[in-house]
Amino acid sequence: MKEERFVRERTCAVLMVSPRRVRRWRENFAERGNFEDRRSGPAVPYNKLNESEIQEIDAMSSDEKYSELSHRELAIKAQDEKRVYASKSTFYRRLKALGRMAAQKVRRGCKKKFTALKIKEIATVINRIWTWDFTYVWTGYEWIYLICILDVYSRKLMSWRVTREMTDDVALELWEDTLHRYELFDPDARPVPLWSFSDHGSQMTSKDTKKFFKDAGIPMAYARYNVPEDNGIHESFHKTMKHDKNMGFYFWKVSSEDDLIAYMEYLEPYYNTKRNHSGIGDVTPEQMYDGTANDIKRKRREGWGKAITERQKNNKKQDSKQSKKEKRAA
Repeated sequence: MKEERFVRERTCAVLMVSPRRVRRWRENFAERGNFEDRRSGPAVPYNKLNESEIQEIDAMSSDEKYSELSHRELAIKAQDEKRVYASKSTFYRRLKALGRMAAQKVRRGCKKKFTALKIKEIATVINRIWTWDFTYVWTGYEWIYLICILDVYSRKLMSWRVTREMTDDVALELWEDTLHRYELFDPDARPVPLWSFSDHGSQMTSKDTKKFFKDAGIPMAYARYNVPEDNGIHESFHKTMKHDKNMGFYFWKVSSEDDLIAYMEYLEPYYNTKRNHSGIGDVTPEQMYDGTANDIKRKRREGWGKAITERQKNNKKQDSKQSKKEKRAA
């Protein structure tokens, strides 16, 4: 008996299981003949999706119209179309059970952690901070460049320009055109002070660039050296632009300056008006910029509340019926 107890305790220690728990399991098995969980609680979870909601998820996941959407985008689309109010994780589990989830790559992040500048906390309204940066594009035989300006609060792509020269002249021309386009060139016309945010590229730190922003009344802020996380909003945009599957990987077909211009002419309206952005509450940048985002989020919350109330009502009825059957059987 002592040897059996010693082996059991050693086994529990290796498995990191309490000996008392094992003892209760054995007592329950001796009493009931099984390990069934008989804790009190509803037989049917009150928040469980009903059959019609599950069928809607299955139908959307098999619809060719939504075939390019991820489970996150599909969950938001289902809410906006008032078909199903379910979480992104619910969509993930259901699509995975149906074998419709692509293999996920394991992301191995950098071990060194950085504290990013709090530009998101400063940019509490539109046109408070604009971030800008260049990116390289290889056409197959030469490099061309793309410069973009983004609004930090709304994530809206404010403007862009394709160029063969990555110079401060190109950047300042784009800034000047963008300020005029949104009627913000005059500092007195700006509802809030506008800041520039960028990395320490030579185009961003040149004397001409600093003079331009000083004359325009736009303070300049910079990310820290070798810390791309500080300008993560723009880096994320570059990744979306180059790798988002909804673009059909067209970016990698760019073989000339004209191709890149055509691609950006397609990307700008899609990114600003159709693509729901998780960083701003799953609304589009244009909805965030024009102020309609809060109303959209409110309608979603109301839809969620109604769906959950109806779901709980139906599941409580089902639980009551199932409990009565079990009592009769007993």
